[in-house]
Amino acid sequence: MKNLHTRDGGHRRAFSLIEVVISIGIFSFAFMALLGLVPVALQSSRESLDLANATHLANNLKNEVARTNFGVVPLSPRWFGGSLEEATATNGIYEASVVLADSVSPSLRRLQITIEKGTSERTFCFLIFNNSLQ
Repeated sequence: MKNLHTRDGGHRRAFSLIEVVISIGIFSFAFMALLGLVPVALQSSRESLDLANATHLANNLKNEVARTNFGVVPLSPRWFGGSLEEATATNGIYEASVVLADSVSPSLRRLQITIEKGTSERTFCFLIFNNSLQ
């Protein structure tokens, strides 16, 4: 910062052009670094939403199965939209499959609930649920 002389003989402080250019460069570099974090944050947010939706969907399916007899469990894949409403395979986002798995005891039945997102072949939620036969 330089001291500038005014007409009336006083002194005034001011920035030189090089100081202004360097400060603009520093702020630009910092802004570009922060801007580079935006795609990472968006991807993380998307994955978090998918995981929350898949967990909620798996819990709903578990409760649905718990209310019914295991003999009437829908084993074919079911599709759900973004608001977790029933959908078709063409417009669904999440594919839920329920499989009767081997159980360790004849008095228990084990269900395997898997939630996948579309064609990504990524399993978001995997739940094994035991229910005793009555």
